[in-house]
Amino acid sequence: MIGYRLTRFPDKTGTFQSIFSALQIVQLKTVLLSFTSIVISEISANLFNQDSLPSHVQLHFLFSHAIMQVITCIEKELKLLSSLSTSERILDAAIQLVSEKGYAAATTRSIAELAGVNEVTVFRHFGNKRGILKAIIDRFSYGPVFQKTIQFDITYDLETDLLHFSKKYFQTMLPVKDLVLIAFKEAGTFPEIDEEIANVPRFLKEQLAGYFQEMKKRGRLLDINEEAASLSFIALNLGHFISYIRIGSKVTELDIQQQLKISVSIFSRGLTP
Repeated sequence: MIGYRLTRFPDKTGTFQSIFSALQIVQLKTVLLSFTSIVISEISANLFNQDSLPSHVQLHFLFSHAIMQVITCIEKELKLLSSLSTSERILDAAIQLVSEKGYAAATTRSIAELAGVNEVTVFRHFGNKRGILKAIIDRFSYGPVFQKTIQFDITYDLETDLLHFSKKYFQTMLPVKDLVLIAFKEAGTFPEIDEEIANVPRFLKEQLAGYFQEMKKRGRLLDINEEAASLSFIALNLGHFISYIRIGSKVTELDIQQQLKISVSIFSRGLTP
């Protein structure tokens, strides 16, 4: 049937010839699921609009049409991938492998294969596997978001600002919750994960300490140790985050926004003169 269809669409033969190389980037499972879904959809629509079963010729056409739609999907995926920089493709591949198989299984060779580059290219862009890890953490770190927020988006009202910080933290962390869980799970096994992850709260601590120091100057904060206050606030948010992604609503019916608001209110009142 494929051969028959190609005689009618000779301009697509090049696409068929490139499918095998395309599948190095596009997961075969995804393509097959898409193909099955399209075939079922096409046949179901045909059955719905007719009183009798489709003929052999009609099935042949539907099957061929489904193939062409899958090819179109692959072409769009390849076009999207080609628009990504080599570094982005390598990082995306690393994130996918770490999320699915863990840090140990995400070798530089497997990352290179999934990204569609050779291993030397990976080394040229990131140096080694730890370089990739650092780049992933930098990409998803709350640090840059928090730094921008604390510089340009504060009111110097303690409770308002801290609640804003907490909401931003959740907005940034939720999309990468799987990576966070893997990082905690494997941190003890791989010291480099511990070391790189520690840079994030260390940076947050420094930024928060600066904010608390300014609030003290303005007379809006008790005379307390800024570092201790910063670490307590980081622990508050991390605790809520881990509880939310691991336990969810099994412990309380309060949604996370309510929990954050109440916790920040209690925390702020304890620091307010």
